[in-house]
Amino acid sequence: RVEIAENGREALTRLQMTGTGFDLVLMDIQMPEMDGYEATREIRRRQNSVRPPRIVALTANALQSDRDQSTAVGMDGFITKPVKLQEIAATIRRLFPPVEK
Repeated sequence: RVEIAENGREALTRLQMTGTGFDLVLMDIQMPEMDGYEATREIRRRQNSVRPPRIVALTANALQSDRDQSTAVGMDGFITKPVKLQEIAATIRRLFPPVEK
């Protein structure tokens, strides 16, 4: 299931409403009202689930300092825009490796 939030505040509300209902959040860094860094900090501060969502930054800013800031606020990955489907797929495979039986 996919849901779209218009800004960081809306993303927080949707996550709070569903509890642990999201496995992955693709977080745009530059959003109105609350940017992706602030939203991620707040998600991590509020999380109390055994299985918190994985959060991946989406941004046009490709500097190492942007990657470092993403990691510092608790993001699990970083994808630069323009986003390529192969990058999303590779990130998902890295964050959710197959479970061996």
